[in-house]
Amino acid sequence: MQKFALSILGQDRPGIVARVAEILADSGCNIEDLSQTILQGEFAAIYIFSKPDQVLPEDLIHSLKQALNPWGLTSFLKPINKQQAKEIAADHFVVTAIGQDAVGQIAALASIMRDFGCNITGLKAINHSQTFPDKMVMVFEIAVPLSTNFKQLRDELEQAAHNVGLEFTIQHRDIFENIHRI
Repeated sequence: MQKFALSILGQDRPGIVARVAEILADSGCNIEDLSQTILQGEFAAIYIFSKPDQVLPEDLIHSLKQALNPWGLTSFLKPINKQQAKEIAADHFVVTAIGQDAVGQIAALASIMRDFGCNITGLKAINHSQTFPDKMVMVFEIAVPLSTNFKQLRDELEQAAHNVGLEFTIQHRDIFENIHRI
């Protein structure tokens, strides 16, 4: 079985996840991972699935487009390279940044993370949330290589956050999860 990544984008409506899952199941495909969200009424999902060898990718994308295009959804299918990315030993942290929304805030923080070799494994940026109706809230989940000078990373992130008007915290993921446990 070969693995594929499928992305679906478009205006949200009920039934998208169900319809895609049905099409994949009808073709004998197994969904292994799925991430889906709605941002300001726009649906976005990434499915990782394995498909039987006898199912042709072009037939699968044709079925998906035939079902989803009338709903105004776009779909993109990509084979996953069997080579796994070399995993770097890392510690996991959660970076939060809160402040008035402004151009370049995500770029300022993400650039420093990149420069230190950090991998952003999750990011949620919400403008006008219920908790902070007049602010932008960003939560980055990052993998920090063990070889990183953590104090320097923290200091540079803090300075960048300050420069773009954000309050900033960084916590080890285990501490963050324990503090925010429901």
